[in-house]
Amino acid sequence: MSKPTFLYQRDQDLVPFALEPFASEDVLQRLLADHPEILEQVLGGRWVLVAREMGVPDDTGVLRWSVDHVFLDETGIPTLVEVKRREDSRIHREVVGQMLEYLANAAAFWTDDFLKQTWEHTSQVNGLDPAAVLAEFLTEENTPEKFWNRVTKNIAIGRFRCLFVADHLPRELVRIIDFLHGQMHPTEVMGLEIQLHRAEDHQVVTAIRVGKSASPVARTPTRNGVGAKQWIREQIATVGSMRLEDGLAAGYTEGTLKTAITDLKNLKYCGPEGVLVLVRGEDGYYCSSV
Repeated sequence: MSKPTFLYQRDQDLVPFALEPFASEDVLQRLLADHPEILEQVLGGRWVLVAREMGVPDDTGVLRWSVDHVFLDETGIPTLVEVKRREDSRIHREVVGQMLEYLANAAAFWTDDFLKQTWEHTSQVNGLDPAAVLAEFLTEENTPEKFWNRVTKNIAIGRFRCLFVADHLPRELVRIIDFLHGQMHPTEVMGLEIQLHRAEDHQVVTAIRVGKSASPVARTPTRNGVGAKQWIREQIATVGSMRLEDGLAAGYTEGTLKTAITDLKNLKYCGPEGVLVLVRGEDGYYCSSV
């Protein structure tokens, strides 16, 4: 249910905004594609569109499916977005199966090169210089090389984000989103409601994250018995490094991670490539051979 929204005019009259359905699913899709700042305001961080109708291959290499949108945030997490209107009967169950099918095959067959080439093509089609877009998107510390390396690592360990978007998400779907979010670590599952309101000649767009997954404590540091120390060890074993911001994105608190890092950083850890030790780097904690 949308919150009451009013237009406050100069004569101090309040004019209520009425909820207005999007004319089509494409209108809602284009709104999100053209304005990633919606995601920035609701979910935080910075976002860049990789493509609309992003291809997903099957095991033959054929692009068998297409995701409504794929975004990358500044930490390099690929975000798959499926958009539906409340009138669409597929919003209850079918959209969940769609998303899981896309996710499983994206995790298996996408590469950072594929995402990079698709994003560059999208930029060029929109008349933009990919290098200029990336330069504006990233901070000085987060260089293009570091950014695409993070994309590679996220794909390698299955760190994706699934985002269900609609003008209204039924409670049955929100319940599924919350369940999947709690079970699919390190992949995040989220729900986002985007609504259009009209008062006279004015339109307002509102966006809100819904469900328990919107809470910062939706994932506890001991989810499924996996504590912060073990999570750090898994990061090291899988990708050779651990960034504090990745831990926060995974649902751990800063205090929990710092305590775990303090306990681990002076200890040797036997990883797949030999004896490693966790050390402090310029932009995160990394393990190096000893």
